[in-house]
Amino acid sequence: MKNLKSSLGLLCFGAAILPLLLPAAARASPFSLTLTTSFDCGSASPPAGAGSVKCSAALPQHLEWIQGSLPVSSLDLTDTVQTNVDAGSPAVIIGTIKHTNVVIPSQFSYTINILNSFSVKDQSDGSLDNFVQQAVGIKFTESLNSSPCPAPNPEGSVCDDFFRFDVSGLTPVSFTDSEGILRQVSFGLIAGPGTTIIGDQVFTAENATSSISFTAKIAPVDAPASMLLLGFGLLILGFVS
Repeated sequence: MKNLKSSLGLLCFGAAILPLLLPAAARASPFSLTLTTSFDCGSASPPAGAGSVKCSAALPQHLEWIQGSLPVSSLDLTDTVQTNVDAGSPAVIIGTIKHTNVVIPSQFSYTINILNSFSVKDQSDGSLDNFVQQAVGIKFTESLNSSPCPAPNPEGSVCDDFFRFDVSGLTPVSFTDSEGILRQVSFGLIAGPGTTIIGDQVFTAENATSSISFTAKIAPVDAPASMLLLGFGLLILGFVS
């Protein structure tokens, strides 16, 4: 019994000091996440109805649509570099789409792709992983601004405009960090002010500024730590047997 208590005590001690013995990358390596976005002007379709879409390679993060000369609604992309992101930490915002929504006299829609390039930097050794460019498809619908508004109208404006996102391009990516541990990054969308997400549709309030953001999360990898804990415990039990 004395030997068993001693063994259990040493095992608990080993579990307590294990995080200090693990390599930094196995505990929670810090990474830098970088997203680079742009509108793919070549993928833009002509709008249905009166109006035009303006997209220019000279301003790859700005898109606007217009009827006549005024008014102008627009989308603007902003990229956010996130540093000191740990494996298993909550999702972080890596890019934002801002919608400046003004009332346009009639209804029309258009489609366009947003091109996304993503990279992960391991801050422990500076190694960099760049991933192939992915595309997120958008179909935007400019609603008629007259009551009653068709349901759903979650933002309660007259009447909410909406985007349909094809997020199949946001496939997870994998990389191996400086300690040889396989990590996976998954992506998502999160609604900002003036925005509601229902399924694959994003609703934005009319005559307002709203936003939606891309997020990234590094999946935790627990297996190496678990195996090391088991091995450490067995080693201690071997010493006291």
